[in-house]
Amino acid sequence: MKLEGILIQKTPYRDKDLIAHILTRRGLKLGLYFYGGQGGKKGSQLELGHMIKVILPRDKRQSELRIAKFEEAIWSAKYIRENYRAFLLSQFFLEVLGKIALEDDLDDRPSDQAGLFTVLSNALYVLDQACHSGRFDLFVHLQLFLTKLIIHLGIIPHLEQCLYCDLVLEEQDLCLLDRQNGGFVCVDCASKRDEFLSDNRQLREEYQTGKNQRLIFKTFGRVSYKSYESLPEISRGIAVVSFNYFNYQYGFTEADFKTWKLLFD
Repeated sequence: MKLEGILIQKTPYRDKDLIAHILTRRGLKLGLYFYGGQGGKKGSQLELGHMIKVILPRDKRQSELRIAKFEEAIWSAKYIRENYRAFLLSQFFLEVLGKIALEDDLDDRPSDQAGLFTVLSNALYVLDQACHSGRFDLFVHLQLFLTKLIIHLGIIPHLEQCLYCDLVLEEQDLCLLDRQNGGFVCVDCASKRDEFLSDNRQLREEYQTGKNQRLIFKTFGRVSYKSYESLPEISRGIAVVSFNYFNYQYGFTEADFKTWKLLFD
């Protein structure tokens, strides 16, 4: 059988072989073993981030690693490697999917995880296009990836109303992000509501950040990947809050991702 997917992990094995994982079009992770995968033309096309087509034996009675024959590279980035930060960001995308994607057992049942493949493939494609056009913005592309990923995972925080009093939050309303309960809390319902915001600069900044975070989630959530150039610039802090929100939902920390710290060194 023939199968397509994005190469998200690889490990050299012995002298010439390669152990790899791809994210299939079903949004699931599959372990593959390539004989001679490190050398020659085959090795040059089995690079992280490449979308490849492979041939698998029909016998399904195999271990977690399936012997695969490389057929062709369907897509590969042309410009990402020319930008150090963009390349690191692409590796971060792959690392995230490698941690959260479920294993593909290649059964015939429909998968409800296909959105993960869409998120990753779109993120890599527009990142490559941005590098080509000179419009790469680390935090915009990071936030766009995180927002689309959070939406497809079904963990996007509730954006329209206060979690506790159901007050409809307007664009100008200050609020706080409640990671534990998955939404935003208005000033009156927040735990620090008895303090005067005008007398507490740090507290007011927290509410302002919450307001900005809510609006960024809304904006980045409704804009398609192909319209990324219309997105506003954002701060590093906003992207970090989004990442930490994702981490909280899955029990991860920043330290669990080797590529995260490299993005900002």
